[in-house]
Amino acid sequence: MDEKNLTSERFRCQGIALHDAGLDSYPNDQIRNHSEFTCKLLLQILLVISPMSAHYQQQAATLFNLIPPAIAPDFFEDYGLMVSREQAQSITWEIVLLSTYWIHCALQVGIPEKTGKELREQVQHQLKDRWESRFGFVHRPIDQFFSDLEIRTEAWNNIVDQGGEPIAILTKAASDMESKGLVPRGEEPKLLVFLLDLVPVEDIGQVAAEIEQGISPDDLPF
Repeated sequence: MDEKNLTSERFRCQGIALHDAGLDSYPNDQIRNHSEFTCKLLLQILLVISPMSAHYQQQAATLFNLIPPAIAPDFFEDYGLMVSREQAQSITWEIVLLSTYWIHCALQVGIPEKTGKELREQVQHQLKDRWESRFGFVHRPIDQFFSDLEIRTEAWNNIVDQGGEPIAILTKAASDMESKGLVPRGEEPKLLVFLLDLVPVEDIGQVAAEIEQGISPDDLPF
C-alpha cells in the first residue's frame, strides 16, 4: 500500500474521508509530513495534559481528605453534646458544606483561574465518588448538597464582604444549626467549639498555599 492509500486508510478508520480532510490532492510527501506533524502534536498534548490531570487529582485528593468523614454520635460527648444519629448526620452535612466552601474560597486566592477551576471540579468528583462511603449520606442526594452549598456560599460570602473572619462564619453556622434543632437550645457555644476543631480552615489554607507556591508557567496545561 502506497503512502497516500495508507493515509487514506488511517483516516477512514477514524471516520474521516481523505477528501474531507483536504488531503486528496496533496503529494505523498506532503501527506506524510502532515501525518507526522499531527502525530507529534497529539503526543505533545497527551504528554502535557495527562501528567497535569494526575497532578490535579493528587492535589484535589489532598484537599478532599481534609474534609472530616461521617461523625458518630458518641464523638460529640467529648464536647458535652448529646445528639442522635440523625442529628449527627445532619451536623456532618453542615461540616462538609463548610469544609467544601473553604476549599472553594482557598482556590480563588493566588491560584490561576483555570487551575482553581480544575481543582474544584476534581474535589467535586471525589465528593460524588465517596459520597456514601466517606460521609454515610445514603439517603441524602448529592444534588441537594450542591444546592445547599450554593445558598450557603451566598450567605457566607456576605459575611466575608462585610469583613467577617472565619470565626464569624462558624458562629453563624452554629447558630443556624441550633435553630434547626441539631443540638439542644443553649448549646451553641459548645457546638461552636466543636466546629472550630472539626472544620479544617487552617489546613485547607496551608495546602492551598503550597499549591500556589508550586505553580509555575510550565505547570499550566494550556
